Amino acid sequence: MDPNAGKRTLVNKLSREELQAKLDAESFHRTTVSFYKYVIIENPQALRDELFAQWSEWDCLGRIYVSREGINAQMNVPQHIGMPLMPLYTAWNISMMYPLNWP
Repeated sequence: MDPNAGKRTLVNKLSREELQAKLDAESFHRTTVSFYKYVIIENPQALRDELFAQWSEWDCLGRIYVSREGINAQMNVPQHIGMPLMPLYTAWNISMMYPLNWP
């Protein structure tokens, strides 16, 4: 069963070539960040969907792995956005999640 059935706005639709052309046309800088947090997540699919929607709106790129045991991400963030994790602190009560390499 496709976990994304009915959620076509929550999946990547760009090909590698389209994404590269988009990146080449950008007028801003990006920062690559990685982070992880071992924490019990009661509804990992809902968290994944919320993160995908929010970070897509901010034009973040990368991979997010969410499971019942925690979260792991490698992402590329527009520098003008700032650290993109603040919504996690309040909405999901995940404390002390810090990027491993945020400037």
